[in-house]
Amino acid sequence: MPSLSDQARHLGKVLELNEKQIDGVFKRVIGNRNIAFNWIEKSFLSDEYKEKNRAILKQRDVIIS
Repeated sequence: MPSLSDQARHLGKVLELNEKQIDGVFKRVIGNRNIAFNWIEKSFLSDEYKEKNRAILKQRDVIIS
């Protein structure tokens, strides 16, 4: 099975994005990860769900980076 990064690149190509646009999307996702973590911290989620969401973001960050 292709990696998440490969799947995202494939989706970009299906959407007829060029490589520069696809790379820009990856850069924005990586650059905005701290904002996402802050949103989780400020949310009304329980501590358990905050931790689950942080774990998901960390896992995806490793895959994309």
